[in-house]
Amino acid sequence: MESAAFRVNSPTVVSDTVDREVVMIHLDTGNYYSLRSTGALIWDALERGATVASITAALDATAHNGADVGAVVGSFVDELMSEALIVHAGPSDASSSATVAHSPEPFEPPLLEKYTDMQHLILLDPVHEVDEGEGWPRPRNDA
Repeated sequence: MESAAFRVNSPTVVSDTVDREVVMIHLDTGNYYSLRSTGALIWDALERGATVASITAALDATAHNGADVGAVVGSFVDELMSEALIVHAGPSDASSSATVAHSPEPFEPPLLEKYTDMQHLILLDPVHEVDEGEGWPRPRNDA
């Protein structure tokens, strides 16, 4: 998995970064998520096509607490995959030249915060009921 690259599971997952916090919404489940600090750095690197190995190498320089950065990053990527927030990048999606931002802060394990309190509102949004070829505001023809 270290040499694997990933991409955001779009258009199912949308994300934005505000004040160094990444907020993601999984439009099929209605769950939304938050990442800060190390998690936000990893997300940014994954969005740009960095491999798990390059992310680990960049973060390893800030790990002064003896943490096994490779295991922590691998476990975090597995968690993002299990929530279907990211998927494996195809060969044309992978970018071996993607750089990873170095954190000025000491390494701390990333934390994926998951919120389910607004699922019913997100899933009720009529934007989910559109024809993928036509887009909003044309409703899907299920007939």
